[in-house]
Amino acid sequence: MLTRHHLSKRSVRVEQWLETRRRVEINAQELQQVLINLIVNAVQAMPEGGVLTLRTEDWNEHNAARGVRIVVQDTGQGIRADDLARIFDPFFTTKKTQGTGLGLSISYSLLERYGGRITVESTPGAGAAFTVWVLSEPEYRKEGIEPARNGGGQDYRAE
Repeated sequence: MLTRHHLSKRSVRVEQWLETRRRVEINAQELQQVLINLIVNAVQAMPEGGVLTLRTEDWNEHNAARGVRIVVQDTGQGIRADDLARIFDPFFTTKKTQGTGLGLSISYSLLERYGGRITVESTPGAGAAFTVWVLSEPEYRKEGIEPARNGGGQDYRAE
C-alpha cells in the first residue's frame, strides 16, 4: 500500500491541487484502480525520489461542462518516444523485473467503458503526466453509457 510513509521513505514529495467540485459518475473501485496504477508507476519512475503531483480540474469543451480531469504527474525518468505509442497496449512494459504490462491497458479500458479517456505527455529525463478524463454525471447520461456493474460495485459520485 502506498502511504505517505512509504513515499517519504523513497524521497517522493506529494503535491496536491484538488480544485474541482464537479460531480462525476464512475465505479469507485474502478477509478481507484486507475489512480493506484498511475501513482505506483509514477513512484517507480522516480527511484532517486522526486515530486508526485496530483491535480483535479474542471473539464470544459466548446463552452460546455464535460467532466473532470485528473492529472498524475511525476518528475521521474520520463517515457521514450518509441514507447509512447504502445504505452496502453496489453502486456507492454518497460520494467524488466516487475509488472505485467496490464495496469495502463486496464486503466484505458475502464475509462473508455465510462466514456472517459486517458492521455500521456512525457519528456525523457523530465517525467511524465497522465491525464484521466471522466465525464460529469449529466454528460455521462447524455452519452447513453450504462454504468458497469461488477461484483455489486457502487457508482461513484464525487462532489
